[in-house]
Amino acid sequence: MMRTLVLTALASCLIAFGCAQQPETAPSPEVAPTAMPSSADHSPVVVPEAFLTAFDHADNVDSVAPSATHGLVAATTKGTHQLLVYDAATGETLRRVGEPGAGPGQFQRPNGIAIRGDLVFVVERDNHRIQVLRLPEFESVGLIGAEELERPYGIDLHQSAPGVWEAYVTDYFELDEDPSAVERLNERVKHFRITDSGDAVTGELVKTFGDLEGPGALMKVETLMLDPAANRILIAEETDETMRFKIYGLDGTYTGRDVDDGLFTAEPEGLALWTCGEDGGYWIATDQHKDFSVFHVLNRGDFSLVGSFIGETVANTDGVGLTREPTDRFPEGAFY
Repeated sequence: MMRTLVLTALASCLIAFGCAQQPETAPSPEVAPTAMPSSADHSPVVVPEAFLTAFDHADNVDSVAPSATHGLVAATTKGTHQLLVYDAATGETLRRVGEPGAGPGQFQRPNGIAIRGDLVFVVERDNHRIQVLRLPEFESVGLIGAEELERPYGIDLHQSAPGVWEAYVTDYFELDEDPSAVERLNERVKHFRITDSGDAVTGELVKTFGDLEGPGALMKVETLMLDPAANRILIAEETDETMRFKIYGLDGTYTGRDVDDGLFTAEPEGLALWTCGEDGGYWIATDQHKDFSVFHVLNRGDFSLVGSFIGETVANTDGVGLTREPTDRFPEGAFY
């Protein structure tokens, strides 16, 4: 579980480091070298939190999604089956959205969350669906994937056309409960095409993917994040033997590259991408320890380690969110 916080000094640090110092191009996943970063020579620096939100143990907050446009941060609560909405500048609790249940506007174990424009996409593990809500009222406008999803966790999306989103969702049906499910590891990630007509939001399954065996097999998955310009999906593998991010292409093909387990000493969790132009920028990858969280900053193109940071308080982090949109308080953006 976690409480929501914001680390604003990170934005200043990345801007100070400079987009100009990025590699000239981001190697394509098919031809990229296999060398991966190690954290051995990087001691984390402390980045103080700008605020901490109110904490209620019963909520068990999982993931967050900021929207500077709407001045809010939305967080999923696994324990109370709701969304918590905070003021993005102060961390003040603005409202709670929803209640336990299976109907529109209700949630069961919400996990992954993303905001794109006026739409909020919420993955519900125990309703095995994606629920779409429209801001500013958080009106439920779509229920997607209940027939295809089993135990979904993470979500990320990119826009492929006006009003059309390509959504990728991890589906962690547990092998311990059904050993025969190993034969369905090629369904670990599900790709939906979601369309907003203005009145309602609908979706259709495009494909499922994941290697059935070998180094590309996805055994325990939650977090994933897209880099569409580089044709990449980073997918967290959280088994004790292979704590790393595996890199797939948007077509569902494993690239043979990992952000390797030498970097992580606990479970790899939330991801964020700070872009600098078409192919420069930085990944921020969470190393989730119970009593503290380490955030590794990696070059976008070759995943070399730039450095790592921790907060003064933040611990046991699941999801993270990053916005580049300027606000009066955070003119360079903020990391939640």
